[in-house]
Amino acid sequence: MPDQNTYRDIEYLGTAKNYMDEILAMAKDIELFNTLSIDEVTMLCSHMRCYGAPRNYSLLEEGEETDNLLLILTGWVELKQAISNTGLQGYKEVVAGAMVGEMSLIDGQPQPASCTTAVPTDFAVLTREELNRILVRSPKLANKLLIALLRRMCSHLREAEQAFYPGTLQ
Repeated sequence: MPDQNTYRDIEYLGTAKNYMDEILAMAKDIELFNTLSIDEVTMLCSHMRCYGAPRNYSLLEEGEETDNLLLILTGWVELKQAISNTGLQGYKEVVAGAMVGEMSLIDGQPQPASCTTAVPTDFAVLTREELNRILVRSPKLANKLLIALLRRMCSHLREAEQAFYPGTLQ
C-alpha cells in the first residue's frame, strides 16, 4: 500500500474499495478505468489508498521526488508548472475523474508540476510499489493499466507538440 507517511497530516479514508460505488459511477470518464471490467476496477482499487484534503493543500510539489499517481475522486485541483526562463507559470484545472502524477509513477523522475487542492478534495493514490505488485499478481490487469498510461503519455506528447509546433500533423 502507499506509504501512509506521505499524507499523514490529512484524513486517511481507507482503500479505494470503500469508494467503489462512486468510482464505478465515473469509471467510464476515468482514463485509467474505462477499459477495465468491474472485477479489475475492484482489484485496482484494493491497491489504492484514499485521503481527504482541505482547500489549498499541496498534493504534489514541482521537482518533488515521488512516484505517486493521484486519482481525483471529488473536488478539483490546480496544476502549476514553471515555464523555463520566462518567470511565467503554466496553469490547468483538473476535476474529479482525472489523474495526475502518472509521469513520475512511470519514469521515477521528479514531479513536473505542483498540484494543490482548490476545494476540499478526496483522492486515491497508486504508488509504483503497488503497480509492481499488480504486475506480479495480475499481469492482465497490469497490461491494461500500462497501455492506459501509455495512451495518456502519448496524449501529453501530442499536446506538447501541438503547442510547440502549431499546425503540425498528429
